Amino acid sequence: MDGFEFLLAYEMLSGELKKETQIFMLSSTLDPNDITRAKRINTSKLF
Repeated sequence: MDGFEFLLAYEMLSGELKKETQIFMLSSTLDPNDITRAKRINTSKLF
């Protein structure tokens, strides 16, 4: 499971489980597609 797969699985959890959690994504990628993809995922606070 990569980070994007994790975020998609996390999105399926109930709001009660997620309400106190913040996710910050850290990456060394320079791929513009990865950066755009990460910004589109609402779970991630920062990229």
